[in-house]
Amino acid sequence: FQTTRWSALLVGIIYGKMRYDYLKPIAEEERRIEAEEKKAREEAERIAKQLAEANEDTILK
Repeated sequence: FQTTRWSALLVGIIYGKMRYDYLKPIAEEERRIEAEEKKAREEAERIAKQLAEANEDTILK
């Protein structure tokens, strides 16, 4: 019975390592895409804010 437990533990460790190695590049790509989208979103918000401020400061109030 002891051998079965140790074998299951070893198989679980090997499976976890294989699964981690499979998922790690996918997660990195998702983080990279999210960072690019966040940068684009912040740029759009900055431009919108500048346009709103420009519209506020007109002479024709």
